[in-house]
Amino acid sequence: MLRYIRKVLGLARRLFAWFRRSRSPASAAAPAFIPSAADWLAVGASVAGSRHGKEGKKCEDAFKISGVGACVVAAVADGVSSASRAREGAVIAVGALCGQGEEILKRCSQEGCQNAVVSEEDIAGAFLRSAAAVAAEAERFGFGTEVYAATAAMVIVAPSFLAVGLIGDCAVVARFDGDSAYSVPVWPEQGRYVGETRSLVDPHLRNHLKVKIERRPPSEVSLFTDGLLRSALDMSGRRARQPSVISHYFKEFAEEIEKFAGSVSVPADATETQRRLAAELSKSLADKSFDEATDDDRTLVLVAGVGSAKLPAQ
Repeated sequence: MLRYIRKVLGLARRLFAWFRRSRSPASAAAPAFIPSAADWLAVGASVAGSRHGKEGKKCEDAFKISGVGACVVAAVADGVSSASRAREGAVIAVGALCGQGEEILKRCSQEGCQNAVVSEEDIAGAFLRSAAAVAAEAERFGFGTEVYAATAAMVIVAPSFLAVGLIGDCAVVARFDGDSAYSVPVWPEQGRYVGETRSLVDPHLRNHLKVKIERRPPSEVSLFTDGLLRSALDMSGRRARQPSVISHYFKEFAEEIEKFAGSVSVPADATETQRRLAAELSKSLADKSFDEATDDDRTLVLVAGVGSAKLPAQ
């Protein structure tokens, strides 16, 4: 009887976990926006790829964006296709990483995030603690950590620096003040075979984690999952495409960004602007033309400097 009760309780916990994740506001099924930090306008969106549509699956990507003072913390994640709870794993990953990023800023600065001294070890620690959070969630509901496997990237965008961390084949592309071209702070890791990659729950996470601190003012920062890799990156040349899907979207949003140029803080209507831009971004990412390059889910987060964004010539 006791064994039967334990089985029933275990099943109930798993059903509750599924229900909670399916209703989570961090779910990647729709566009999202944030009340921006004072110096930034940020939007993001995720759409399901054609393969998942054919299989009747939901989008297994996720993203999250939060503002801390004059800084933005953002994360994207892509649930590994072989993981049985890939979507939930991606949601847990971005929530944990953004939470860790916020803690870093609070811990490293007492006077405001723009004065924070963030190190590579801080970012590496954020990923390791996030992996531990995923493991704890798995144990709580009686799963192995592999069911929540997800690749991930996280950034801290500040007026004077950009901190980047990633595991697997998510990517970050940025443009810095004074630069006309976009650059790739750290190159995403891809396996020798299609679908082979490292994830946040990898037992050798620390050995494969890529971290970099760029101590110069960023103007535009984008994070995306592997569904946009070939559209945004020159894989053979190991550089950002110029022009690319990234520069295209930043140009599309240039008019809105310029409305805020010179403002001390983002106007009250910025939230409505972000909502509209996020909806437009979601619609664009769902365009069938992307399916020619990949049938995978697609997630893109854009963070643009409000006062200093100057778009590169094409």
